[in-house]
Amino acid sequence: MSGYADPERPQERLSDAEREEAVGHLMTAQTEGRLTTAELADRSASARAAVTRGDLAPLFADLPAAA
Repeated sequence: MSGYADPERPQERLSDAEREEAVGHLMTAQTEGRLTTAELADRSASARAAVTRGDLAPLFADLPAAA
């Protein structure tokens, strides 16, 4: 979703706002039935701990890109 699965600059450091945006996209995926509650919790924790854009890629690899 939102290009997280294939970041253009994987080594670029994330801001707090970007991490929270990623969590928001994960929450949307859960409300669409694409993630379980447990998966959302695990991925959200990983997103909040992410340092670079590349760290987010595995969290979104199996989700469709946002329209």
